[in-house]
Amino acid sequence: MWDVVLNGPQSLTLRPRLSSASTTELALLQSAIQSVQLQEGHDVRLMASNTSTEFKIGHIYNFFMGDLPAPPLNDVSWHGRLDTGSCPFCPGATEDANHLFISCARLGGLWDAALPGHARPTDIPAVATSFASLFAGPPGAVPNTAVLLVLWVIWKSRNSMIFEGKQLSLPQLIAMINDHLALWVHRASKKIVIDRLLTWCSAMMDVT
Repeated sequence: MWDVVLNGPQSLTLRPRLSSASTTELALLQSAIQSVQLQEGHDVRLMASNTSTEFKIGHIYNFFMGDLPAPPLNDVSWHGRLDTGSCPFCPGATEDANHLFISCARLGGLWDAALPGHARPTDIPAVATSFASLFAGPPGAVPNTAVLLVLWVIWKSRNSMIFEGKQLSLPQLIAMINDHLALWVHRASKKIVIDRLLTWCSAMMDVT
């Protein structure tokens, strides 16, 4: 703290926020912008395009970044924060959506706790089926909310590892689910039987 006061914020050692891919992309964009000369006059922007095609903001991005390779559709590293598509928890394993949410080694205990008496899901559609079975009924508001809640916490915990270097334990993951559910119930639809979700979450807390 005193280093910041005496030497300024530049003395802080901060975790890099951009990967090498993002840094290169930023440099290309900055170079393109610097070549634009501002002049007095009406605000007019011209860009060659097909007039028969509906204009979308993505056209501007493609105008500046047209030479960059397209991101792989099944790879969550495309957003540029990661230099590779490897799982941050499983070195060497490709981090596609199925690995991220289902088969990553860190999630085995979480799925066992979230779906007691059920086999671990093998893919995301199987998650919805298993929750529908757990709540004894077809897919609906209650099981779907449980699905979204667990997947949301998995995503947030993964980002904690990427951006902050924090690997959450199983008890911490379940506590995060409990905390999020406590917030979600205040905005829940009347179609959702909140007590069933609270009972399910309480059972997970008891396991840990």
